[in-house]
Amino acid sequence: MVGKVRGFTLIELLVVIMVISAMALMATVYIYKLRISTALKEAVNKITTDLSYAKTMSVATDSIWGLCFVDSDGDGYYEYYRLVADKGADGSILTADCTSTDPEDIIREISYVPNNINLSVRALSGGGSVKFVGFSKRGRTLVNNGSSYANWAVNIRVQSTLDSSKVMDIDINRAGRIIFGWAR
Repeated sequence: MVGKVRGFTLIELLVVIMVISAMALMATVYIYKLRISTALKEAVNKITTDLSYAKTMSVATDSIWGLCFVDSDGDGYYEYYRLVADKGADGSILTADCTSTDPEDIIREISYVPNNINLSVRALSGGGSVKFVGFSKRGRTLVNNGSSYANWAVNIRVQSTLDSSKVMDIDINRAGRIIFGWAR
């Protein structure tokens, strides 16, 4: 007697394919969210590192160092920034628009913000948008809001354009302490 050949039914195969598809979809969503979080953390780490370097160098060289943020397309978010230092102690880095900086004061020309990241900088004490965030010779925060310079606390907000709920903040208090983390 010939044995009966047993195989999988069409319904069993469809169920297995549906389970595998559901698992692949969940993995894709997780990887997408992980990519957004990684891009935010990378941008925040880069800016924080540059701010810390500027603060260290301002104290070490007894001159003003900082970041000039540039909004090249006028949408209210900054596309890049420059690391600058007032090498000649002539105040030339403290221009209102941060685009006409003396070339000898530019330490690193351009650090681009990734395309899927919105970057905004505002003063917590005086309000309004800030174009220059730097540190005085004693390491205290120095900002320029376009019309004046002051020792204000600053918030740099880094937000994903892909998921608006993903936001990280970099806060710099008046004493120059840099604190960063997920926005609440």
